Amino acid sequence: MDYSGCTQEVFTAKALDEIHKASAGIPRMVNRICEKALMYAFQNQKRLIDDYMIKFVIEHEMLGTITT
Repeated sequence: MDYSGCTQEVFTAKALDEIHKASAGIPRMVNRICEKALMYAFQNQKRLIDDYMIKFVIEHEMLGTITT
């Protein structure tokens, strides 16, 4: 966060847990989930990404690339 200049948390701890669980720690999948979550948050004018938003993104935006 220091590099980007952000002064607040972007992902909650539970959101990070959901990202890890869905991606199995695979860096490319982590990036895809986070990118889609960030876009979704921006579109909905949200500043904090929580576990519910991650679950929504995985279910509706990942187009079957992840099986939960």
